[in-house]
Amino acid sequence: MQGLLDTFLRRFIVVGRLTVRWPDGCSTTYAGTKGPEAAMVLADAATVRRIVLNPSLAVGEAYMDGGLAPVDCSIYDLLDVLITNQMRNTGARPPSM
Repeated sequence: MQGLLDTFLRRFIVVGRLTVRWPDGCSTTYAGTKGPEAAMVLADAATVRRIVLNPSLAVGEAYMDGGLAPVDCSIYDLLDVLITNQMRNTGARPPSM
């Protein structure tokens, strides 16, 4: 599932910069044109799976249950990156399984 989310984020982040620290401790940075910046950590593979399957619902749920946490930024900074890119990618959808 991590590979699916990675593929999606590589296409999705076209403005700003998002750094993701994966459950295995590795980090990946996705960047587009100049814009907002944020970082997050994904606590476990179950969180990654939930986000792949239903990102619009799972991001908020994962934040609330601790499966997703902003790193050196606020949740508002993280949402700024995600919402800015969602507005630019109206046709973007997670890859099919």
